Amino acid sequence: MNKTNGRRRKKNNDKVISIRLTDADGDLADWWDLLPEGERSQAVKELLRAHIGAQKPDPMAPIREAIQRMDDYLHQLASQGVMIGRNGTPEQNNELDPDDARRRAQRILKNKW
Repeated sequence: MNKTNGRRRKKNNDKVISIRLTDADGDLADWWDLLPEGERSQAVKELLRAHIGAQKPDPMAPIREAIQRMDDYLHQLASQGVMIGRNGTPEQNNELDPDDARRRAQRILKNKW
């Protein structure tokens, strides 16, 4: 181990942060005790990042954003009463043409529920 400023540091540059909670910090001690073991370090890291205004990059963020945009778009279409037709184009008409209605009725009769 390397020694820097009187403190020992591992060669892999890991940092260990110690904190003393006194009686005045009862709320923090209670919060700490409620955290499941194995999740405490992550919780402290998230709080430190939030304090300095930094966030760890979320690799799923672009996917979540795309899904949210798609959901917003579909809600917008639904609020306008638009349906997507078989050819992929929006249709304002919610009714089936007579041939489609007949084919659907035949398929329903064929199925044995």
